[in-house]
Formats: sequence, structure tokens, C-alpha cells
Amino acid sequence: MEAIAALGQAREAIVATHQELAKDHRRMGWGVYAAGPLDKPDDMTRPVEVPGRPGVKLRVA
Repeated sequence: MEAIAALGQAREAIVATHQELAKDHRRMGWGVYAAGPLDKPDDMTRPVEVPGRPGVKLRVA
């Protein structure tokens, strides 16, 4: 049970860190990386366009 509790705490720390990184990326104009399945576009074959940033052709695996 202690291991499960430790994993839960580690997950909470990872989620909090991801939220901080996402805020930093948005502030720098990079958008959000690895936002999760709810924030990903439906069409993953096209790169995500960020307003005010030149288009970059990236491959999506």
C-alpha cells in the first residue's frame, strides 16, 4: 500500500510539473507540448499552427 501511495504522490508531482511547463511554453509562444488526449487536434497528420509564428513542417509519429 505504501508503494501505491508513493506512486500517487509521484504522479501528482509530474502533473504539477507538466502544468508549469505548459504555462511557460504558452508564455514563450511555443504552445503546449504533450497536452494529453483531450487537447490534441483530431487530425494529427497536420502540424499545429501557432498564430504569429512561422509554419514549420514537423512529422507526427
